[in-house]
Amino acid sequence: MFDIDKALDEIRSIDVSPSSTQIDKAKQTVLHEESELDARRKAKRKRTVRISHFLAIPAAAAAMFILLIRLAVPTPVSYYSVDINPNIQMAVDQNGIVCSIEESDLEIAKDEIVGQSIEYAISNIIITAQDTGYIKDNENVLIGCFGEDEYNNISKNQVRAYLSTSLREDIVLMSIHGSLEEWENADKEDMSAGLYTLHTLYSNMMPDQDITLDGLITLIENEQNKDVQTLLEENKEPIHYKAPQLTYTLDGDNAVFAWEPIDFKKINYDGDITYQLVSAESKQDLLQNPTTVSTHTFASWDEQPTDYTLAIDGNTAGRYYGIIAHYDDGKRVVDSFAEIGNAN
Repeated sequence: MFDIDKALDEIRSIDVSPSSTQIDKAKQTVLHEESELDARRKAKRKRTVRISHFLAIPAAAAAMFILLIRLAVPTPVSYYSVDINPNIQMAVDQNGIVCSIEESDLEIAKDEIVGQSIEYAISNIIITAQDTGYIKDNENVLIGCFGEDEYNNISKNQVRAYLSTSLREDIVLMSIHGSLEEWENADKEDMSAGLYTLHTLYSNMMPDQDITLDGLITLIENEQNKDVQTLLEENKEPIHYKAPQLTYTLDGDNAVFAWEPIDFKKINYDGDITYQLVSAESKQDLLQNPTTVSTHTFASWDEQPTDYTLAIDGNTAGRYYGIIAHYDDGKRVVDSFAEIGNAN
């Protein structure tokens, strides 16, 4: 007969403590399993990162593509109209480059206008109008500029510089400035912005979509009893004449005269100007009986001279120096003087 109590006593007496070898094997097994689990976790994370990175590439490329498109399309900051009968309107970017042109009855290739400087584009329009028979003797041409003043920086004489002498004599070139609001209002009235602004400045009548430049000029001159050119000149801000402030530094045996450029657009001047560097023994003689050292003639919209180097010797030392600014309307201005001491 099986004695269960005896069997249980024998089992209780068995030593079940593991040997050191068994313990080491158990530790190695656990460490190996943990290592494999950790490796699987890292591999999973890498796959997640790679997939996320892969998916992010198209999104980044798309964003970059959209950005490049935006950078490639110039943003208009001002607008110009040229009224001859017919008229043309253009949008211009901050660099003064035409970025778009509206359809017009004047047949001219867009690539001859878009991408060009605004003064070149306007002159090209005038030349094309002459070539196609729209310009006759004493033809009126109105340039309209609309937007912030800092971007409406071309002048009639800038445009004239691109025209032949005969064409300059064939046209009566006028210009008018307006706001972006006036440009938008003209668009609502379906009128050229130049005609719209000229109309609202000098006529109490409602703007007429079908009126021509010549017809509008006749209407205004009959109403105002003045020619339009005179009215436009009266509407302009006066010229605030300036001359450079002259300074100098010594460089060995030379005196280097220097002066800052003048913002002629800001002082409302448009035309040629001559800087006359003069010297005399006194300030009074500098104005009344000066000796000319050098002259520089340039257009108000062109690059300006800003320095002059003078060799110092017995004839040039111990004298006063100044710059007389000669404007083409006969105005002369002197702003400052510089005195060079006697040579040692």
